[in-house]
Amino acid sequence: MKENKLISVSRDIFIEELSKHTFLESYKSCVSKSYDEKYDQEFQIYFGDIDNDEFLKFDALNIIIIGNIKTKWLNAVNNYTLGYDEGGSIFITGNVDCSYFSNHYGKLIVIGDSLKVNKILDNAFEDSALIIKNNLTTEYFNGLDIWAEAGGFIKIEYGDGYCLPLGYTNAKEQAVKPKNSESESHQFLGIEDKITEYGDRESLVREIIEQNNN
Repeated sequence: MKENKLISVSRDIFIEELSKHTFLESYKSCVSKSYDEKYDQEFQIYFGDIDNDEFLKFDALNIIIIGNIKTKWLNAVNNYTLGYDEGGSIFITGNVDCSYFSNHYGKLIVIGDSLKVNKILDNAFEDSALIIKNNLTTEYFNGLDIWAEAGGFIKIEYGDGYCLPLGYTNAKEQAVKPKNSESESHQFLGIEDKITEYGDRESLVREIIEQNNN
């Protein structure tokens, strides 16, 4: 298949492609059944690396990237105009290197190598999952009670929440927390005086991401 090509496929072909990649294949059962095969953006495959310094999101509800991603902001938000409010999946065979990373409600993201987020990793979306085969590195992790899992080392400088090793057996004992405390993390982002209730921290973090990507 020629590189830098995006194709729409059926769910069966999508699953068949996942089966070619050992780590990704483990999560193929999590891919939802088709809503309507007539939508050509429900299942897509992109062949090639993606390298840009801008905002990156995908119209497809489910997509496989056969390559690496390097971008400023990888945003997994669904395309609401197509009727996709939540759910879906993103599978990436290689590395992801970005300044900002945002998951989405009910979204499964599986990365076949490592994830490096130089600024903020926003994982605080209900019913979502972020799974990384190798290393996870981020300056700020936003994910109270919604963790990410990684098979290699996990390095978090600041944040709310924790991450877990892939295949963990005791979450309490194996949780990897930010190097700096919660209060130090809020000071780092400059939001310590703006938090008045539990939900504020998530909206404030997202506001910062939006402001830095306009």
